Amino acid sequence: MGLGFAYLINGDWRATSWPTLMTRDVVDHFYVEDYEKLGPEYGYPASMLGKLIPVDDEFEVPLTPEEIKRVNAQDHYWFEYRNAGGRAISSIGYGFVAAALAESTEGRISSVDYAFDPKHNGETAEQFLTWWGDEQMAFYGRKSFA
Repeated sequence: MGLGFAYLINGDWRATSWPTLMTRDVVDHFYVEDYEKLGPEYGYPASMLGKLIPVDDEFEVPLTPEEIKRVNAQDHYWFEYRNAGGRAISSIGYGFVAAALAESTEGRISSVDYAFDPKHNGETAEQFLTWWGDEQMAFYGRKSFA
C-alpha cells in the first residue's frame, strides 16, 4: 500500500512524499548457508528458515522486551524515500508523516540513512515530535517556509 502527501504553503505546492508499506525480510537459504559456513553472527539457523529476520539491536532508544516482541510480530514496516538536502517543506513533511504513521500503528521511528541523529532511532511519535520540528526550522530558517 502506498500513500501520497502534498506539501503546500499558502495553497502553493512545494513538494510531495510517498511512504510505502514494505514487507520485512525473512530468513532464506542464503542466511542459513552463511550461518553454517561463517557462524551465528553472519546468518540464522535452519530452524528459522521462512521466519522474519528479528529486529533486536537496531534502535538507540532502549526498548523493553515486550516492545521488541511487538516490533518483531509485525511482518511489515513503512518506508519513506527522501531527498537529502531537498526542499525545507518536504523535509519537515517527511518527519511529520513518519510520526503520524508511528502513532497510528503504535510503531517506532527509525532512520537507517541518518535522516536524523541515530540517537533518536526507536522513538515513539510523541518523543520524536518533541524535537523534530524545531531542529528542522533551525536548519532551514524561517524564510524557507514563507
